Amino acid sequence: MTDCLPVHHYNHKTIVKLPVPSSTERLHLTATDIPVVTYDTLLAMSSPLMTAINHTMGTTRDKEDLDVHHGYYVHNTHLGEGGFGKVFLATHLMTSQKVAIKRMNKKKLGSDIHRVKIEINALKVLNHKNIAQLLQVVENRDNIYLVLEYCSDGELFDYLVQKRRLTEEETKVIFRDLADVLNYIHTSGFAHRDLKPENILFDKNHRIKLIDFGLAAHCR
Repeated sequence: MTDCLPVHHYNHKTIVKLPVPSSTERLHLTATDIPVVTYDTLLAMSSPLMTAINHTMGTTRDKEDLDVHHGYYVHNTHLGEGGFGKVFLATHLMTSQKVAIKRMNKKKLGSDIHRVKIEINALKVLNHKNIAQLLQVVENRDNIYLVLEYCSDGELFDYLVQKRRLTEEETKVIFRDLADVLNYIHTSGFAHRDLKPENILFDKNHRIKLIDFGLAAHCR
C-alpha cells in the first residue's frame, strides 16, 4: 500500500480513504489493491457515514447499487461501456457530489494503455469550463479508474437524434462554446483529434463539455 494514502480498518477489511474531490484538484493516486466495501460491511461502520449514504441514496435501494468503491463512492447506475471498460454514475459520500467513474481493465487495454496516460496528462493540464474535468485517478492491480465531472444532460449525438434539428439560438450557443474551448486547447499546445457528437456532453445547464482525450496530441 502506498504511504500517501491513509488506511482505515473496518471489520478486518482494509479501506483506502481518498480525499474529497474538487473541480480544481488534480490527483494521481496509486494503490496496489483497493477493495470494494459492500453494504453489509457498511452496516458495521460509523453512523455518520451511513447517514451520508442515506441522505445521498434515499431509503429504497438495491444492495448491488450500494457497493462503495475505494471507500468513498457509492455507485448508483451504469451509464455505458466501450471496448475497454464501463462508466458508472457515482456519488461521493461526504459531499453528495455526483461523478462519472470510468473503469478500465488493464488486460483489455493492452497496448492501448498509452491512450489512458495521454488522456490523464492532457486533463491534468487543461482547465476550461467546457471540458469535463478530471477529479481523481486511481490505479490498482487490475483496473484504472478515472473520476470525472458528471455531465447530466447526455450526449450531443443523442440530443440531435431526439430533436432532429436545433434552433438557431441553440446552434449559436453550442458553436460559440465549441470555438472557445477548441481555441483554448490549441493555444495550450494540444489537439483533441477525436471531435464528434458522441464526445460532446451537456452539463446540467445544457452547456457543452468535451470528453475523451485519449487521442489527444501535445504539440509543445
